[in-house]
Amino acid sequence: SHKDGGWIWMEGVARNLLHDPDIAGIVVNYHDVSARKRDENIQAARLRLMQFSTGHTLEELLRATLDELGALTDSPIGFYHFLSADQNTLTLQAWSTFTIEKMCTAEGAGRHYDLDEAGVWVECVRLRQPLIHNNYAALSNRRGLPPGHAPVARELTVPVFRDNLIVAILGIGNKPEDYTEDDLALAITFADLTWDIAERKLSEEEQARRAADLTLIYQAGREMSRSLDPAAIYRELYTFVARALPCAA
Repeated sequence: SHKDGGWIWMEGVARNLLHDPDIAGIVVNYHDVSARKRDENIQAARLRLMQFSTGHTLEELLRATLDELGALTDSPIGFYHFLSADQNTLTLQAWSTFTIEKMCTAEGAGRHYDLDEAGVWVECVRLRQPLIHNNYAALSNRRGLPPGHAPVARELTVPVFRDNLIVAILGIGNKPEDYTEDDLALAITFADLTWDIAERKLSEEEQARRAADLTLIYQAGREMSRSLDPAAIYRELYTFVARALPCAA
């Protein structure tokens, strides 16, 4: 265990020097490999999430990401919010699996609300920097939690920036010990990784939706081509396109 309360990874090499009369023992040297182990864990998680993203919804992907980070930081609570371009409207996109199943029954999935309605965890947006609150109960600016919300003992929140705008917020909470700078670095990495994968997933879903719309338009056009009234064909096709692709009307 490290002096800050966290655990570190050590690698040891033993040498048998029993034959050496000046030593007559086994010498073991240890060194800290926590940074290397953390990098290995991040790369392994990244690969798992990239593979998971194929065939799963965005919400499932976000939840899987929070589960990965929760396991690495021993954090039972996890959430991921999107922040709109107005920098004021939040959308609750996902909670970690443990949070949903064991700790939180509060409503909110998919709900849009303003920053002013949110609790102290949005301070990372107002200050535009990651924050650690290791004594949540002692915060003077905290608000009461809504009915059914998971109790909070400590939390770590990270804003995700793209082109100088905050596009998302990742948060984890209730680690048994205080959050450390290593936890913060890990959360920042996962927050950015999550957005990159989610952005790609959103693009793929939008492309699939447009392809499906174009297929419907083509099928509708074939059906309407059987009509003998060209004006009726035009009116029906225009109405269908306007409904399927509002931006084209």
